[in-house]
Amino acid sequence: MATLQELENGLRKAHEAGNAEHAKLFAAEIRKMRTAPEAAPVQDMAPVEVRPDPTEGMGWYEKYRAGLGKSLVDTYEGLKQFGVEAIGELSGDRTGLTGTSKLESLTSGEKPGSNAVTRWADRKGQELRGAEAERRRLNEPLMNTGGGMFGNVVGTVSQLFAPGAALRGTTVGSALLPATIRGNALQGLAMGAIQPVAAEGERAQNTALGGLAGSAGAAVPKAGGALLKLLKGSGGRATQTGAQSRAAELVRGEATSLDKLMQPEPSAIPGVQRSLAEESLDPGIARLERLVRGKSNDFQPVDTANNAARVAALGKFAGDESTLRAAQSARTAASKPLLGEAYLDKGVDTNAIRAFVEKSAADNATRPSVQSAILDVSKALNSAGDDVVSLYGVRKYIGDLLSGKAGGDKTYAKAASAELKDIQSVLDEEIAKKSPAFGKYLAAFKDGSKPINRMQIGQDLIESGGAVLDPQTGLQVLTPAAFAKKARDLDAVAARATGFKKARAADSLLPEDIATIRAVQDDLSRQSFRATAGSGGNSQTAERLMLQDKIGSGLLSKVPVLGGFVEVLNTIGNQKVNTQLARMLAEPEYARKVLATLSKSDRSVVTKALIQLGGRTGSAVPALTE
Repeated sequence: MATLQELENGLRKAHEAGNAEHAKLFAAEIRKMRTAPEAAPVQDMAPVEVRPDPTEGMGWYEKYRAGLGKSLVDTYEGLKQFGVEAIGELSGDRTGLTGTSKLESLTSGEKPGSNAVTRWADRKGQELRGAEAERRRLNEPLMNTGGGMFGNVVGTVSQLFAPGAALRGTTVGSALLPATIRGNALQGLAMGAIQPVAAEGERAQNTALGGLAGSAGAAVPKAGGALLKLLKGSGGRATQTGAQSRAAELVRGEATSLDKLMQPEPSAIPGVQRSLAEESLDPGIARLERLVRGKSNDFQPVDTANNAARVAALGKFAGDESTLRAAQSARTAASKPLLGEAYLDKGVDTNAIRAFVEKSAADNATRPSVQSAILDVSKALNSAGDDVVSLYGVRKYIGDLLSGKAGGDKTYAKAASAELKDIQSVLDEEIAKKSPAFGKYLAAFKDGSKPINRMQIGQDLIESGGAVLDPQTGLQVLTPAAFAKKARDLDAVAARATGFKKARAADSLLPEDIATIRAVQDDLSRQSFRATAGSGGNSQTAERLMLQDKIGSGLLSKVPVLGGFVEVLNTIGNQKVNTQLARMLAEPEYARKVLATLSKSDRSVVTKALIQLGGRTGSAVPALTE
């Protein structure tokens, strides 16, 4: 019976020779001897090395990436072995006619016909086979996991098709992407032949299996492409690019005009960030944005900030209640003392006023409603004297008729607005002739009213520009329909806000105020476009289902070999594509940057996925493969 020391020596020699089968037998005998109850303790025995599971704590995707890395290392090691063996075969005469003779081989241990190069190749081959056996032992925990095995398979597939995809359109590219069963079989044979081996006879077995897999896998490029397209959106360093590219392809596919997407159309309101649909006014992008909004919360903060920026822009001339009261107090302080001074004056010539009123009534004899309003003023004049106080009372009565505050059934006064304003102007002129203080009062009141009217118009636009308040900011939410209705007729807003029926917005608003109102109206009209354009009569539910299909849900549902993690991959990939889509649609500058990086000559997502996977997985190889 062999001793423990002899078994350990045998195990070491089996490893050195690359004989995995013998190594397993030696290891099994050593374990039996060390664990046998009757085994005497060996004081100088080296402690049994207990290796921790290197995959412990790794997530599925980390194992998947490690499997990808292992596939690349496998190919590298296999090519090294294949090259060494080829050198040995090509450099010597295996017939025994040259080099080492058969007799010499019996004493030296070298193969018949070997020379220095073939001897080196034989030794190097044994060394590489031994290293492969050890590497397999180290990688065994990884390859026993679903993620590691799946990554290894995907990595091998990518190496089959990535070179051909990169050279598509060339003679070499056609050869690397065979379309026939025979071509796929030959490609499989080649891939199997360059896999690393740990023992004699494995290469022939790998080659045969590769040929079978290739002949049966004529549909692998399609399935592999779908896999890789989905996996591009499922996480990791290369994943960001994958989800980004997929999102960009969706944006391009929905856009009516890519050129419109690439042209910035920012808002004139400071702080407003238009979405891609609002900038481009592209119906396809509008539809896509609506669908993504239903799946993402990324737009809500932008919408809230945009509304706040628009309200703030209007607030620059609208002010608030405190600034309005302050302006009213300033107007009163400037005008009231002058009116008090004018109240002391008398002797106003009312004949000119009465004559104008009588002529106006006569000119409108065929317009009873107009004439009725003029006769009301005539009665008020007859009751007044020639002092400023009583005549100012007549003036205020004319103002009440114009504003509809005269009381009673005085609605006919609306028809006499022009005539009443003319009478009021003549009255003011005649009073000012006798009382200069009254003329100064009118000027001071008019100047003080301009900022007040300006604020009143702005506040009315904000307060009636929507129906609800933002729960986060407490500000009025400006809506396209309500604000547009107001902005279309600013004179009506001025009349309502000031209480003066004939008020004109241009008399109170500055040119920059009107420009701000038009800019807000433009923003909101684009918002309305984004919310409705490109629907084609489809319901929101139908549109959301269309988007889910376009993003790629169910891509792998018919691939039986993938098992239960298909749904998980779909979910992860869709989430990442949705995130990228939301950012691109919410941030036009980011979208243009991403779209500009897409190759104009190659728009194939599958091709890019294969090339990127083949080029990037090397950086993902963890210590497991070392």
